[in-house]
Amino acid sequence: MLDLIGTFARNLKLIDRSEANLSLLAEAESKLAEHDDDVELLRAVGRWPVGTKATVVADHGESKLIEVSDERRQLLDLFEVSAADLKLISQH
Repeated sequence: MLDLIGTFARNLKLIDRSEANLSLLAEAESKLAEHDDDVELLRAVGRWPVGTKATVVADHGESKLIEVSDERRQLLDLFEVSAADLKLISQH
């Protein structure tokens, strides 16, 4: 009987972990950058170093078209980058 209770408890912990993983996945997906969101590069792209701030101008799912602008909002560059290489700074 104790073996049965132990097995049940282990299975319950597995279920709890699965639900927690689904919750974390849903939270991560909600933090993906979308159109007009401000982002930061997590890897260098062309002449733009890690940490460069940019804005998403088109959302292609796993990749994003982003623009780098100066302080006057003049376009400096436009390129596509993997969503995994971006850190969301602010959502709009």
